[in-house]
Amino acid sequence: MFGRPLLGISLGTFLGICIWLLASAAAPALAMDCPVSGFDEVGDRVTEAPTCDAAMQLLMACQMGSSADVAVSLIVIEKCEGDFISSLNGHARRGYERKVGACGKNFSGEGGTLFQSIRAICAAQVAHDYALRADKAKKR
Repeated sequence: MFGRPLLGISLGTFLGICIWLLASAAAPALAMDCPVSGFDEVGDRVTEAPTCDAAMQLLMACQMGSSADVAVSLIVIEKCEGDFISSLNGHARRGYERKVGACGKNFSGEGGTLFQSIRAICAAQVAHDYALRADKAKKR
């Protein structure tokens, strides 16, 4: 019963999807609607975002749940890494890379576009978290 594939996917994968869907639906009170409609427009807006945080907010508001999120997530990651990557020592950098790598572990056997989106957004969230920590450290 437990551990057997449910609808062709493992219980862990099923639970991971459920958690991701619930987290996506439980948006914070200040959540925004996507201000644009086309994929190219989303990428342009994220590129033009003034900060890592603004770029991440746009990604979360405009996510499509498909492989299209990968390109937008990469823009967010690049923008956020600019805020902290040069300040990481070797140990901290390996920790960051480990956390980004962990984003794909739960869904390593899954190849659909939803799973690509989940992995990419997770990696963008890790970069965003590191950028926020770096910003807080600068303000001290």
